[in-house]
Amino acid sequence: MARHNVEIKVESAAASHNYGSIGYDWACLRPKRDAPPSPAKLGWFSRQGQFTITFANGSPLVGSHRISSHPVPGGKPTDHETDPIEFRPDATPGVYHYRVEITIDGQTFADDGCPSVDIK
Repeated sequence: MARHNVEIKVESAAASHNYGSIGYDWACLRPKRDAPPSPAKLGWFSRQGQFTITFANGSPLVGSHRISSHPVPGGKPTDHETDPIEFRPDATPGVYHYRVEITIDGQTFADDGCPSVDIK
């Protein structure tokens, strides 16, 4: 099965001019739902702390519009991930923006609507 992983990273050095900026290793994911092997799945991970993903205007994924991370088994205390979630076979083609909230050392950082999943 095709598994797409998105890494979430925050510039958390207070002295940095980019402090609080959230970056992604895929900021715009363009999965092919029907490419073999299927079903395609999507998951997120961070090595910096617990996070939540929220799709505001519908989700291309099976299940909830709000996805919470959990600790990675056997990982460091700051390692978090989501379970892989299948893409809905009936998801309407289009761009699905989502919100990310991540907590690092008791401080929450948020990114509204920048990252996206583009279903063709």
